[in-house]
Amino acid sequence: MNKGPFRLLVAFLFVSLALVAGAFEKPKTTRRYLQGPLSERLLVFFREGKITFGECVHRDAWKDVPYREQPAHGVWLVRGEADEPFDPAEAEMLGEADGIPLHGQRWRERNLEVTLSACAPFGRRPNVQARLMLANRGNEPLEEKVGLMVRSAAEAQLVFGAPDIYKIYYPPVQPWKALPSTFSSAGKGCLRENDRFVTYDEGGVWDEAAGILRIPLRLAPGEVKVLGFALGKGESVRPDYAATAQAVRSDWTRELTPVKDRSPFVRSQVVQLLQCLARPTEGDFILPRQGGLQRYVWPGETIHVVEALDRLGYRDYARQSVDFLMRFAKADGQIGPFANGWASETAYSLEALASHCLLTGDADCWRRHAAAALGGFRWIRAKRAETATGGEGIVSGLFPPLKSTDSKKCFQHWGMTDLANEHALGVLVAAAERFGEKNVDEIRAEWKDYRAAIGRTLDRWRAASAGKDTFFIPLAPDGRNEKSYRDAHFFYLHPAAFVEGGYLSADEMHRLRRWLLREGIANENGLYMRHTSPHPELRNHVWYTTWSEYQWSVAWRRVGRADLAKQALDVCLNLSVTDENYVGERIHDQTPWFFPWSPNASGSARILKMILDDGRK
Repeated sequence: MNKGPFRLLVAFLFVSLALVAGAFEKPKTTRRYLQGPLSERLLVFFREGKITFGECVHRDAWKDVPYREQPAHGVWLVRGEADEPFDPAEAEMLGEADGIPLHGQRWRERNLEVTLSACAPFGRRPNVQARLMLANRGNEPLEEKVGLMVRSAAEAQLVFGAPDIYKIYYPPVQPWKALPSTFSSAGKGCLRENDRFVTYDEGGVWDEAAGILRIPLRLAPGEVKVLGFALGKGESVRPDYAATAQAVRSDWTRELTPVKDRSPFVRSQVVQLLQCLARPTEGDFILPRQGGLQRYVWPGETIHVVEALDRLGYRDYARQSVDFLMRFAKADGQIGPFANGWASETAYSLEALASHCLLTGDADCWRRHAAAALGGFRWIRAKRAETATGGEGIVSGLFPPLKSTDSKKCFQHWGMTDLANEHALGVLVAAAERFGEKNVDEIRAEWKDYRAAIGRTLDRWRAASAGKDTFFIPLAPDGRNEKSYRDAHFFYLHPAAFVEGGYLSADEMHRLRRWLLREGIANENGLYMRHTSPHPELRNHVWYTTWSEYQWSVAWRRVGRADLAKQALDVCLNLSVTDENYVGERIHDQTPWFFPWSPNASGSARILKMILDDGRK
């Protein structure tokens, strides 16, 4: 019987039932990294029993490396006459409490128990070592068809919803079956496609027509069969899972020394942060990836990674992350553009530099980048001066309309761009004072003037909300096009930066929160950013988490409401983290199977900072 259509029907029903089931389940882990820190390879173990091998190709001209052209290869565990995958919803996730990437998954179907495990050694160019264990847990002989489908293609073709999976998760196997089999036998126990390989122990039989490594399976009661295999590039290596796993445990235990006395949860977040610190295939520098399958860098996210690393004792990694951002300093002072060209990228890069140097006293790093930092400050000042005379739809003293997020819309997005600029200048003033910069008064004067301009603009909306029990702050500083921006699903992280920036009194914070609650943007659990979507299955069910919650937690602590700061942390721990301690970017309030951008470096970093602020281990 061909179970493919049946499984697709089951998947559809599963997702449909999830959408009408109880709200706010803990999300599900859909993928886990295998590589160690500073690897140029991106090795990913997916919940459906798939392992992919990609690389971190980088060009400073970001668009020269389009994601959908990045090559990869992988294997997918399949079974039965129709070569169907095991059900990801039925996978028992196996792993270490502190996140050391010795990952495994187990399925039990009747008397057959299948366990797939994988790991990767430290190093710049690691390969994957894996082990498949097949056991008969019954009292009768068992015969089953099991295999590893082997494919090579663009990574976007191998991974459902790649690179970020903004979909409810249930990956179909049909796209893999539709790909041609391009691997060939290259001798006993070795498959190759040019410089890519899969090696395997005795017991596998290569079916080249289907592109599947078959494992003939006839098991007596209680019998266990083990097949080791390796996945890599370059000179082939033989399978040796046991020795690799021992080395992985030893290397990660040493790497986690700075946090050895902290909780397993904290250690697991540090593992994921370090796994996102990559080397490019060309060049000797750190690429502080944000996570998921993206090879891009967002400076606004990197700030949080740098601060968490510094606060937990990983100062060298933090410094190298700052060095990467400052690579993009231009002659006119702008730092960037990065992959998506946010107007605030210069500010975020300055803040990452200044914050690192303040937290660590790293005078060498400051001296190396001080001239570029001054140039970045002057670029911000010059751009801001462009609005000095105001104009139709332009508020003077703020940045001109520019691309402020990954959205292509351009307007004076003051709650993102201007608040980021002003906050960065404040941190830059502190660093310039600390390290004796002669231009500190110049920077301070601009920062104070910028803050005053934002305050004057905010006063208009403060007056409009006078006497009300709510406080409204629009997306654009003049309040234009509010409905159209919101209808276009543009409610990006707003208005938490006003709260974090100390612009509001405690009373105004409560009134603003009340407005967010009534609009359905926040909820009583402590989430602060509903992220609407045009897609019917997502609609108003998606919440962008950790960034706004972090900003509100900082502000609540400042005004003496530690209880509400704790609520913001607890809601992230309860709803933005899987049972395996993986953090994503967004959650769906009616299904746990929507969990994009995981692993997520800055999400982990913001939760770590909240934990440290709260005094937890």
